[in-house]
Amino acid sequence: MTTRLIVPLDLSATAEAALPLARRLAKQLNAEVTLVSILEVPSSFGHYVETPTTTRLDDGATGFRRTSTIPDSPYGQWSGWSSSEPSAKQVEEVAEETAAAERYLTTVGRSFECDHVEKVVRFGSPAERILEVAETRDNPLIVLASHGRTGIGRAIIGSVASRVVQAARHPVFVVRARNGNDQQDPDTPFSSALVPVDGSTFAERAIPQLSKLFEGAGMKLNLLYVIETPRFANKGHAEEYAKWLANQVSEADLPAGYEVTEGRPSDEINAAAARHDVDMIAMSTHGRTGFDRFVLGSVAERVLHVSERPLLLIPARASVE
Repeated sequence: MTTRLIVPLDLSATAEAALPLARRLAKQLNAEVTLVSILEVPSSFGHYVETPTTTRLDDGATGFRRTSTIPDSPYGQWSGWSSSEPSAKQVEEVAEETAAAERYLTTVGRSFECDHVEKVVRFGSPAERILEVAETRDNPLIVLASHGRTGIGRAIIGSVASRVVQAARHPVFVVRARNGNDQQDPDTPFSSALVPVDGSTFAERAIPQLSKLFEGAGMKLNLLYVIETPRFANKGHAEEYAKWLANQVSEADLPAGYEVTEGRPSDEINAAAARHDVDMIAMSTHGRTGFDRFVLGSVAERVLHVSERPLLLIPARASVE
């Protein structure tokens, strides 16, 4: 089944840090692409400014229209955002923002080497709308930058990244904004990944996701077992497990090596990624689900904070089928 890349953008240069990664993945995976812009205004405004579900890049239309007339009031119209019913001025502002977002997505879409790039503009909570778009596409892979915001009424990519990972049922590729252009030559395919493991089936969930995404791509895995508290751990058992898992993976799916180290997990993960010069780090993420919980999982969060490589995060709810 063809992979569909879901790429949230908010018209900022920092959010665009995800684009080199997305182009690289699109080319290697022969993936379809959906570019998404979320206007952070009440979703009810969509009754007054309508956008198409899908707009092709060659349509040429602005893609929005006013669908309702705002009733007049003898007291004038409140220009703030506290009411679910917008003023005429607000409708015009949102319509202009919508048109600008669609023009922007059209321009960005032309930088992909795909036959068809979908552009989607939605209203409301960024994380919720991003996930809604992903859920209505087959085989989605969300690709986003870890920081980026510009202007009132545009998506806050940085703050929603953790919410998306926590609530998503599909893999999420994350790249630090300041590293977006590093090592992202679209002509260079991904060929290696570091996968932290800890003896649990939960941590192993990243492996079948990699196999599914990069099937036939010659991907090599480096399994890393980090012993955080040597006093309470048996290094011999860790070595046996890591060796066994590497053999199982090599026989079933992908060539895999292994390594056991001691120290702080996030530090050891980043050090091993640099030592083996892998293209990415792939790991399962812990944490509570729901939009009121923003924690990615302390290890994943610390790895992302200093990593020079993109992270493929497998949320707790992600299906591995």
